[in-house]
Amino acid sequence: MSSKGLDEVGEVLHLAKSNMIIVRLLRTRTVDIRAGEILVDEKNKIIGKVIEIIGPVLAPYASLIPLTERTNKMLGTQLYRRKVANTKRRGKLGLTRTRENRRQ
Repeated sequence: MSSKGLDEVGEVLHLAKSNMIIVRLLRTRTVDIRAGEILVDEKNKIIGKVIEIIGPVLAPYASLIPLTERTNKMLGTQLYRRKVANTKRRGKLGLTRTRENRRQ
């Protein structure tokens, strides 16, 4: 189930003693998730930042640094990633930077 503007990536499984959030990832999203991404809940509230992907390829998990105070109420919460349009990086003047522009 996907909320509008959000990609579902997994479910909060555990809160580790180190205060890290452990998330069971959906197999279809494993390749998409990268360290450094911010995950949110269904209300688009920031939950945590992905530190690493762990576990076997067929049953992956992610460890997150919590970016919220309400970690004790999160077990079973579905987590999402905001959909971001593919845009090119733009320079100061709003121009797309190309290899030729950077050499000059």
